[in-house]
Amino acid sequence: FAAGLCLANLGLAAVLLPESLPEGRRRPRQFKHPLSPGSLRAAAAPPGAPVLFAIYFLATLGFSVLYGTFPFAAGGLLKSWAKIRGSPEPAYTYIHSCINGLWAYMGLVAVVVQGGLLGRLARRVSEVALVRAGTVGLALGLAWIPFAGGPVALLLALGLVASGQGLAGPPLSSLVSQTAPGETYGEVLGVSQSLSAAARALGPTGGGLVLERLGAPAAYVCAALCSVGALGFALSLARRAADDHATRASLGLRRWG
Repeated sequence: FAAGLCLANLGLAAVLLPESLPEGRRRPRQFKHPLSPGSLRAAAAPPGAPVLFAIYFLATLGFSVLYGTFPFAAGGLLKSWAKIRGSPEPAYTYIHSCINGLWAYMGLVAVVVQGGLLGRLARRVSEVALVRAGTVGLALGLAWIPFAGGPVALLLALGLVASGQGLAGPPLSSLVSQTAPGETYGEVLGVSQSLSAAARALGPTGGGLVLERLGAPAAYVCAALCSVGALGFALSLARRAADDHATRASLGLRRWG
């Protein structure tokens, strides 16, 4: 099913998406892997691009820990809550149904955030501010999940995670595209998506290993630390933007003074 969706996306993109590069500027180019040293150097050359790539990778890495570990962590929480209440251990089918419902809940939150809330916020605050808010939500939610004391707390934690990813993802892609000259949009976005794919491969694997050896709290604290790292880079990006704005303002005052 997943492979079919990917093929459908490929077909729709080939048929419906227009070519962004004007015909007069097209020229044959030798294929380079998006993660080859040459591609990485070219994509990281524009100012601010390396910081954005680091944010993209770390935020995705932290979020992707959820993919491979959440069923085990949620199952453990359901069992521990039942033990605290003095109830029998929940059946596998019940745990499975609850986990499916929680995945659906996260998807619904993401749809609401990206489909309705994000557009309104983007008209009022900067994309950097949205990235910062998203990484804060990711860090808080991921750190909270293994320590949730009940269903309401778990729903709030998962809501923070889904909202954080929804707030940070699209603005990050937009910021990355803004660093690239027009003829290299595809190459730069390809590098960012390749880094994201690498993070999605490493996150479940690394998170699963940490969960197996050290438990769910350690796995989710590590995931939260990845988001904290992304937030640190986002804060430096915001300071750099503020410095650039101050420099431009100073030059303007000198010009008209």
